[in-house]
Amino acid sequence: MRMIKKEQIIQEATRLFAQFGYKKTTLDDIAQAMGMTRGNLYHYVENKEDLYFQCVEMILVNWRDAIAEATKQQTNSMDRVRALLFTSIEYPKTHPYFVSLILEDPCNISTSYFEEKRVSFQETAEEVLKEFLHDGIYRGILREVNIDHTVRYILATHKLYMFMIYSKEYDESSMQEYVDAVDLIYQGLKK
Repeated sequence: MRMIKKEQIIQEATRLFAQFGYKKTTLDDIAQAMGMTRGNLYHYVENKEDLYFQCVEMILVNWRDAIAEATKQQTNSMDRVRALLFTSIEYPKTHPYFVSLILEDPCNISTSYFEEKRVSFQETAEEVLKEFLHDGIYRGILREVNIDHTVRYILATHKLYMFMIYSKEYDESSMQEYVDAVDLIYQGLKK
């Protein structure tokens, strides 16, 4: 019997969940795709929900890592914010499982796990945005604003466009509209 790594199971399960959805994909389907029995699959996961959560976690961690890498390469705060927003919104274009599992969310199971993971990304985004605002206000480039409120507004706008851009009704003007919204936010903050 060949050696199977848990990462391989998660990758194959991610593919199947993205292709067929949570409800239609069974542990038998995943086990068969891996060339193993359902019983062997239980050595790696507790149940289907646990495996689905692990798939979602892998996708979110990869997304967060791509954003962190993009922001780390920037030297000033505005470039870091742009890298955060644009990497975050461009990432799903080259990672179709992200769209299927995260944005379309084909299952109706407990959201507490997702909330925990969302908070992880949210904290990273908030940190970058707060640094940008503090730096801009300190240097006299940006006007005084309530930083917490402004960060929530920017992230809410970002989420709106993320869903618009990757919805089934997507059209090319949505990305340009997003670029305009980011520019409007930045220009509106200037003194």
